[in-house]
Amino acid sequence: MKLIFSNKWLSYALLILSFALAVTLSLSIFLYWTRPKIAYVNTITLFQDFKQKKELEKQFGTIEKEQKLVLDSLKMKFSFKSQQLEQLKKSEDAYRNTAGDAVAIREEYYKKEKEFTENNKVLADQYNLKIWNQLNAYIKEYGISHDYTYIHGVKGDGAILYAEEGDDITKEVTVYVNEKFEGK
Repeated sequence: MKLIFSNKWLSYALLILSFALAVTLSLSIFLYWTRPKIAYVNTITLFQDFKQKKELEKQFGTIEKEQKLVLDSLKMKFSFKSQQLEQLKKSEDAYRNTAGDAVAIREEYYKKEKEFTENNKVLADQYNLKIWNQLNAYIKEYGISHDYTYIHGVKGDGAILYAEEGDDITKEVTVYVNEKFEGK
């Protein structure tokens, strides 16, 4: 059996092969350019390095120092009343009055301590919520402006078990959110 290819058949074969190659190349280019752009951010690092968090931390520290002064003042008053009680043991009326004052001061101290602890927890939660809301808004803006399809958050809780370091944009996002926070 003899196979004879004419120039006509060879031309058709080359045309079909060229068309298939062009379609494959076009499809490859299309898929490359339309693939999602994905990265991740280490949210723990981002949170710790966010300037708004650092500012709110300073404010919180100032509030705690002021509260400590109030509590220390009450402790000193209570200590003073306790010393007075020791000296007044001989005089019953003076002792009762001073003891009543000491109990009132002690109760005020514990009431203030409980109030400050509860208020500090609420304030810390409010600050954290404020920080995360701001970070999420900035990350969304960053993702849109840099054409990302997805930006995953890594918190060290196993949500992302592996990612190439080249996909880590934590530093870039940290710079971006801090500049946005500062109004740059």
